Amino acid sequence: MLKPLQLIKSRYLIVEQAGSGGFSTVYRAEDTLLGLPVAIKVGNAGDALPMRREAQFLASLKHRSIPQFRDFFEHRTTWCLAMEWIAGTCLHTTSRLPIRQVVAVGSQLCEVLFYLHHRTPPIIHRDLKLANILLSGDTLFLLDFGISSYPGLNAFLGGSRGYAAPEQWLQTDITPRTDVYSLGMVLYRLLMGRPFPVPGDSTTHVKGEHPPTLQPLVLSPGSQPLLDLIERMTRQEPTHRPDVTDVWQELKHIADSDGAAE
Repeated sequence: MLKPLQLIKSRYLIVEQAGSGGFSTVYRAEDTLLGLPVAIKVGNAGDALPMRREAQFLASLKHRSIPQFRDFFEHRTTWCLAMEWIAGTCLHTTSRLPIRQVVAVGSQLCEVLFYLHHRTPPIIHRDLKLANILLSGDTLFLLDFGISSYPGLNAFLGGSRGYAAPEQWLQTDITPRTDVYSLGMVLYRLLMGRPFPVPGDSTTHVKGEHPPTLQPLVLSPGSQPLLDLIERMTRQEPTHRPDVTDVWQELKHIADSDGAAE
C-alpha cells in the first residue's frame, strides 16, 4: 500500500487513496515532472498481465470520454498504471434520474462504446457499470479497462453481477453486444433508482438460466419506449440485442419525443 507524500519512480507524489477493488488500488497523485494531477492504479502483486493489457488498451485509445494514458512502470513487486486524473462524481452514488437525463447518459455512453466497437479489432469493455462511470462537468468518462478484451478472447472471465451479460458467466463468445447488455443494466438502474433484479449469488450464473425480467413498473407515460429498449438490450441471446448504433439512434428518437421531458 502506498502512503501520502510517498514518491514513486522519482516522479509521482502520492496524495491520497482514491478507491480500491478486487484487483487493484487507485491513488490520486501529482506528476512532479509535469506539475499535473494523475491517477495511479496499482495492481495486486503477482500476475502483471491484466495491468499490462489495460495499459496497452489505454495507450491506444484517444477519446474525450476515456482517461488519457500517462505511464506504465514497475514499483517494487507490483505494476503501476498512470493516467489522467478526472475530478468528478461517480454515478454509483446517483439516485433515480428523470428520463431525459437517463437518455443523455445513455447517449454519451453509446458514443464511447461506438468508438471502442468500431476499432480494428473491436474492443469490448466488459465491465460497464455505474461504479466505472464518472461525471465531470457535462462529460462522462468510462473507467477501468482491466478486463477489457477483443471478441472471442476469454482470458479474463466474469464481470460484475447485476451488469455482466450471460455469456460472460457462461464462458461463451464475447461480442460488442456484451457491452450493450451491461449498458441496458446501467440505464435500468438510473431510471428506477435500484438494481436490475438478478437472482442468485454474486459469483455464479447457471448455464441455461433464464435472464431476469423487468418487474411491472408504474412510471410516467413517456417511460415505456425506454423500458422497451432496455428489455431488448438485456435479452439473453446476444444476437437478439440491438447493436450500439441502433441503441444510440433509438435514444436520440426518445430524446426528441415529448415523453423524455418527464
